Amino acid sequence: RGCDIGTGKPTVAEQQAVPHHLLDIVEPDQQFDTAQFLRAADAALHEAKRQGRNRSITFSAHLHEQASQRLAVISRLRDQVLDTELALHYQSIHDGSSGAITGVELLLRWPGGPESLRSPAVLVPLLEESGLILPVGRWVLGEACRRQRSLQGLAAGGCKVALNVSAQQ
Repeated sequence: RGCDIGTGKPTVAEQQAVPHHLLDIVEPDQQFDTAQFLRAADAALHEAKRQGRNRSITFSAHLHEQASQRLAVISRLRDQVLDTELALHYQSIHDGSSGAITGVELLLRWPGGPESLRSPAVLVPLLEESGLILPVGRWVLGEACRRQRSLQGLAAGGCKVALNVSAQQ
């Protein structure tokens, strides 16, 4: 760190290295070294981008905890064989007038995942954001094709299999 020996204040070069608008990303009582500051800035920037354009995010311990959890989850899914971590559940689709089963919808679940990510409303955006939606989507489509044959006897006219796909797919 470049400091003036007489005053201990950052040198002009040091002041120019960090844009002033980044200095607003941490709470005043937080003490960071340069590496921690840059990680905090990156976490706040990432959260601002995730929430949409024209946002200002202040780094906090809560934001740090969320970012750490997200990284752990992404690492866990990236390193695992998907069929040992993820599961597909069936939801039956019925004919409106007769009530007969006409098909099933396959729903993605993460039974062994963190409680906060068991909901597809939370899990799927995380998969999309991390780029993991593509390998997960391929796995889901492959499983749907494999299971479709075994489901044919479920409905009289053959069983339709429905699933949702990401726009990224």
